[in-house]
Amino acid sequence: MSPPKAPSYQTAVAVLVVLIVAVSVAAAAWSESQRSLAPSAGPRVGIASVEDLTPRLGEVFSPGAIQGFGANDSSIFLAGIGVWNRPIGLTLPVIASLGASGTASNVTPSVETYFEEGGVFGSVWNGTDWMLSGEATWGSLNEGVLITGSGDHWTNLTPLVGSYFLDGGLWAVGWNGSGWLLGGNTSHGASLVSYDHGVVHDLTSLLTDNDPGYWIQLMVWNGSAWMLGGKGVFGTYSNGAYTDLMDESPFTDGGAYAADWNGSAWLVGGGPAAAIVVVEGASVQPGPALPSTFNLWPGSVIWTPAGWLVAGKGGGSPPWSGTSTPELCVWPSDQVGATVDDLSGLLPPSFEGGQVQFAWWSPLLGSNTILLVGQGSLDAVSGYSDGAIALLRLG
Repeated sequence: MSPPKAPSYQTAVAVLVVLIVAVSVAAAAWSESQRSLAPSAGPRVGIASVEDLTPRLGEVFSPGAIQGFGANDSSIFLAGIGVWNRPIGLTLPVIASLGASGTASNVTPSVETYFEEGGVFGSVWNGTDWMLSGEATWGSLNEGVLITGSGDHWTNLTPLVGSYFLDGGLWAVGWNGSGWLLGGNTSHGASLVSYDHGVVHDLTSLLTDNDPGYWIQLMVWNGSAWMLGGKGVFGTYSNGAYTDLMDESPFTDGGAYAADWNGSAWLVGGGPAAAIVVVEGASVQPGPALPSTFNLWPGSVIWTPAGWLVAGKGGGSPPWSGTSTPELCVWPSDQVGATVDDLSGLLPPSFEGGQVQFAWWSPLLGSNTILLVGQGSLDAVSGYSDGAIALLRLG
């Protein structure tokens, strides 16, 4: 993911901690916002192949970083940033459309005026329209941005919700089939808002122990409850009540940035240092150890017929400001005593020196396929990187 920008600290996925320390979670940032139940697990399968699709980006996201994506029956919307000048905090938005074949089409000219000197972090299709979220910088003011529509026709919803994300950003947007949930931050901490048919409700007061520097970049809906996460945030939201899980987790010095549901339990990843936990109700139990190089944070967790697929970022020792390493592994949790298998060697060279920001099912590109998006060649000092995408096939 990429980081959010706030007044004196950068919060963008991680926004900083995760993004680049997550422009390089999140969220996510789709930030994991439009997930629902994955295909049910059948007979045991494995990873058949990983294909590098980065050449299909052409000049889009070069330079740049892909933070997440959403998909419908005809296209995949890749969301992110095209430039990140870390020393001065400047980012520029990029949104591209990827079809079942051919190269990516740059859609940025249709939306960039809404995301002035910012980025696109949420990309969700609700069956009729896209919802894009992110951040813009107007002079010295950072503000969360929300637009809806498709093609060249967009409606700016920022006047309705932007005030709830001032001096911060709107890093995650989620759809539960009837309404939207919006997450991000302000200069005061994490911010949570619902949006339904033009009606906005501020839910931020439900968050406990909310401090400046916290943000939300993870939203996953399982059919009855939301899993929420971000810097300083980890809990479930259902029927108007929020259950804080942070104190029971290993994420107290960082955050929760990735999650999915397998029909009976959540697997949630966070960091730094990277870790995964199993959540059933209000019970948080440690998962198995991740590979030693996978020491920063997961950017995505997916329940698949091969087990739990976990992707994200590794790096050097604390403060983890050196070389980045893209990480990918699988935990076949239905096998008694199963440990995590490291699959990072399957990632194409386009991710080298960067990270897997986000991963999710991509039926548009074939059955039983998962799209991996992120960045390679990440320079922790300048912020420079190039977008990277790959297609993982189960079989």
